[in-house]
Amino acid sequence: MGKGSTAEQDRRWRAGMKANEPERYRALLDANNERNKKRRARIRADPDLHAAERAKLAERARLRRAQIKADPELREKHVQRVRDRFYVDAYGITLEEYESLSAAQGDLCAICLRPQPEWSRMQRLAVDHCHETGKVRGLLCDRCNRGIGLLGHHEERLRRAADYVTGTLAAM
Repeated sequence: MGKGSTAEQDRRWRAGMKANEPERYRALLDANNERNKKRRARIRADPDLHAAERAKLAERARLRRAQIKADPELREKHVQRVRDRFYVDAYGITLEEYESLSAAQGDLCAICLRPQPEWSRMQRLAVDHCHETGKVRGLLCDRCNRGIGLLGHHEERLRRAADYVTGTLAAM
């Protein structure tokens, strides 16, 4: 799948889709898979077609990138589409669901109740989810998300860390 992806994400990607992916994207994936099968069959029948088709697709992509770069309105729509697809692929939620979750939390981190810091490289709150079930738990700022990640998402470690900070952790 790509750099930084987990083995579980790679497995789900190879399987074709996530179990919690919205139904509207399943139909889209099925249609794309069918088109790709037909395209691969054409390429196997005529290997020279592959080079010509790749060149044609590369030129089309280059022109589209230039068009998106030149038109601010088109660029904004493109960014929204890419962002929506990212949330669906990574967490099984749409951009609208992310926005409603963000509004429900008041655009604040679910743990520290602060907005995303200005210095953070991440401009939006991170989606916190269970790595075993894929269920979305809420939105976190960069620091809280990293803290939970560094503690391995283990409830007992998180409780012991909280007890340690408050001074109530019993000696071993």
